Amino acid sequence: MILGMCCSHDAVLLARLVSCQRQSTQALQAISRTGIFFASHPVTRSAPSKAWARWLFWQVRSRLRREIVVNWIEGQQLAVRRDMTGATGNIYTGLHEFDGMMLPLHFLRRGDLFLDVGANIG
Repeated sequence: MILGMCCSHDAVLLARLVSCQRQSTQALQAISRTGIFFASHPVTRSAPSKAWARWLFWQVRSRLRREIVVNWIEGQQLAVRRDMTGATGNIYTGLHEFDGMMLPLHFLRRGDLFLDVGANIG
């Protein structure tokens, strides 16, 4: 009976170790993808260290508060929560979807009406 309990305990420890290792690998892969994104993004490729600083700011602050309000473009503010991937991309880079967002930023003028139908965060 004691031998069976030891084996069972060892199996649980091994399963936890494998799970932890898998999570660590996934986290490192996600960080690597983020670095590639910063290095290739038109806004951050010339200063990726600033994007990493904003990334670190977000990672720490988002664990301390449910919602964070950050200054964005032209005095706009974003209220962002952890599950808002597109919005966090805007925090890191300024403009997450650079090509798609430049059109309205470049051509719209005060008083114009623009409908972003199906927008993620507006």
